[in-house]
Amino acid sequence: MSETNVAASTFATLSINSAKQSPGAWGKSPLFGDCFGGGTPPRNDIGESLRYTTCMTRARIGLFGGTFDPPHLGHLILASEACEQLELTRLLWVLTPEPPHKLEKSITSAQHRLAMVKLATSGDTRFEVSSIELERPGPHYTLDTVNLVAD
Repeated sequence: MSETNVAASTFATLSINSAKQSPGAWGKSPLFGDCFGGGTPPRNDIGESLRYTTCMTRARIGLFGGTFDPPHLGHLILASEACEQLELTRLLWVLTPEPPHKLEKSITSAQHRLAMVKLATSGDTRFEVSSIELERPGPHYTLDTVNLVAD
């Protein structure tokens, strides 16, 4: 599967900064307190950075949204390829409760689909099932979901 195919699918990717920031990424962060966010990291007398978090990795979280009625091997392959090609540390499977393009079709209840997704993804530690869209009223827009996950 090419990188273009994965990028064109129903994925959104977040970068949660936990280290290896670009220059000028020092200051405050809602996630990490006084470690990141703005400014310049302190340096010693010979110009070396005095950051103690450079050994940490940058967490990359992907969102994979869909009806998943039912979740199948194609979903698992696409999710695994996305993790590899986009170097994701975590992939959140976000179940769409009432997809607007499938209002005329009969779909399995959200709770049953959620249970099926949990079973289907249980074999990969990078996968996590999110019920974020089931817990809030619709309509559901990807931008709102990305903002909620980022907070």
